[in-house]
Amino acid sequence: MVCHLLNELNSAGLSELNYFGNIDFEINRSNFSLLQYFGLKTKLTDGMPFVLKNISDNQGYDIFLSESKNWYLNGLWTEGFVY
Repeated sequence: MVCHLLNELNSAGLSELNYFGNIDFEINRSNFSLLQYFGLKTKLTDGMPFVLKNISDNQGYDIFLSESKNWYLNGLWTEGFVY
């Protein structure tokens, strides 16, 4: 995936790639590490904390879902990759 993105950036003559992801999620940590390995710079975006509000009436609220590390959030294929 990273090689494909870098080839696309190079072919299009672009110099910026925006990837938005939940750093607490293991797969996203790997994605950020790969991007850094290929020379891209990463930074945390202040003012964008993870917020979760349980609006279900499920009395057995799953503690698994209340931890941000269990949420895969990204913006690469939605709003992050723009020509």
